[in-house]
Amino acid sequence: ENCNGKGCVNWLETDLQGIVRDRFYLTDTLQSITGTNRGSYLKLENQHFITATISQPDGTADMLISEIDPTEQTINWIRVYGSNLENIPTKLIADDNHNIFAYYSKLFSTSPFISTTNLLKINISGDTIWETVIGIEDDYNNAFNHLHLPSGDHLTFYAACEPGVEFQSFLTGYGLYSTKVDSLGNELWSQELRRGHYTRWNGTDPVLLDDGLIALNWIHDTFPLPADTVRFQDMLLWIDQDGEIVREFFFPKDRERNIRS
Repeated sequence: ENCNGKGCVNWLETDLQGIVRDRFYLTDTLQSITGTNRGSYLKLENQHFITATISQPDGTADMLISEIDPTEQTINWIRVYGSNLENIPTKLIADDNHNIFAYYSKLFSTSPFISTTNLLKINISGDTIWETVIGIEDDYNNAFNHLHLPSGDHLTFYAACEPGVEFQSFLTGYGLYSTKVDSLGNELWSQELRRGHYTRWNGTDPVLLDDGLIALNWIHDTFPLPADTVRFQDMLLWIDQDGEIVREFFFPKDRERNIRS
């Protein structure tokens, strides 16, 4: 959001009739914020948390997490996490003990593209409990989303390249991966779900179903495509909690869709 030439966070509360509260938050820390679309909002009982990406004077971009007070229109605390070139968060998730998980991409290099995905666990004051690195080592990894399980384990979903394959090679080395970590951040398993397919950024939003399976969406790239069809075909995957695909569904090729949840 642009507030008189400075960056700020705009928080809206709505009901079925429209906007109930409209709040702006501007501090020195938020002056160079690059976009709240690169983050999310979390309500934890009476506490409100936001995350975003802010640009630093040296051209890098860090992940910001903040607790805000919509009633008083004040900021209770702000913490900045990450380092290197760029840190792009996905959504915030809380567990039953009021700990908060932030899953984000950490970019180290653009020539060649090298990045990891990181899962960060903090308390409600913003203090780091642990952080773990997820993804294919020394290659390009892009965080999509994550899911906290009733067992206390955590599932992460990300796109990654095979080692040595440029990330633009969507049809060969680029694929959808999942990694499961325990409540202490230790990796339990990593699984390749699909390879040689393409997804739009942040298009994968996993949902825990009543039967214990996880449903998520993915975009299948049909290139080279016949003249009478679309190139990108949405699909749904159902996986178990060991990362095995149970079933899948392909949407018709009559149009391009962009499923977000």
